[in-house]
Amino acid sequence: MILPQETPSLIKITQSASSFAHMARPRSSGRETDISPVPQKLELTTKSEHHIRGLGACMLGGYPYRPEDSFFHLALEQLREASSCQITTSCYTMGGFPITRVPKHLTARCLSAHPDIVVIQFASSDLIVPLRRKRSSQTSDSHSTPRKVSSESPSLKNRLIWQIQGLVGDTLQLKPMTPPPVYLETMGQITQILLDHGIIPVVLSPFVFGGRRSNRFAAECSVKLSQSLAKQPRAVYVDAYSALARHPRHQTLLADGTHLSLMGHRIVANALFGHLKSLVNDPGEGSLACRNG
Repeated sequence: MILPQETPSLIKITQSASSFAHMARPRSSGRETDISPVPQKLELTTKSEHHIRGLGACMLGGYPYRPEDSFFHLALEQLREASSCQITTSCYTMGGFPITRVPKHLTARCLSAHPDIVVIQFASSDLIVPLRRKRSSQTSDSHSTPRKVSSESPSLKNRLIWQIQGLVGDTLQLKPMTPPPVYLETMGQITQILLDHGIIPVVLSPFVFGGRRSNRFAAECSVKLSQSLAKQPRAVYVDAYSALARHPRHQTLLADGTHLSLMGHRIVANALFGHLKSLVNDPGEGSLACRNG
């Protein structure tokens, strides 16, 4: 996993890919600027420009690949081709952060950018079931320790390790890093804050895991997350888990069984694109219809 990163400015997706690639490491702590929620009635609007911001774990930024390979960037590239709107985008990644640390950074890292739509994806650091938990005197920061991830495809040995991890986890009844109820509650809190600020949250489900116990928690949370978001008008749910689960995990994941392969990023991008296209182009409840011409 990598430390939080952010693109230095709003980037129009019509610009070159190299502009998107440069990211700077911000401080993970410091004084936060409070922006009090301004309750707004979210109505159908007609706009010729939309700002879409990404907020999530390291895979939102393509890690361990280039940012241009990420599902977020690929989906926006498709959106540019399919829409007459002008799309600007920015991205803030919180690699290695558990979702419980996100709300306190939401004002400075998201609301202050005044986006129209926020694409959210967290779960890899939350729902993974570790065989051993790291000991750290700074427990809140233990998740953000950088870990180098190989971009190699899973070998037979890697796939065997996934099976062993799942077997040991089931035998010992090991728990994920973040309890699923806490993960779901925190995601609901994040989406409600965005809605209170007149921002449309587009929430991606957890992704698949190589280890079967982690994967089971991801599957269960995907269903419950869909049900939870259905109770929040204007919140959009993207079932990335089901899209990935249609393919063998050794094709959609890297050797570590957690990070997406290039194929996995493309699958998630296609799922995300459909929802963004509906929000931007299609008239109707919950959309930000684009004005042609």
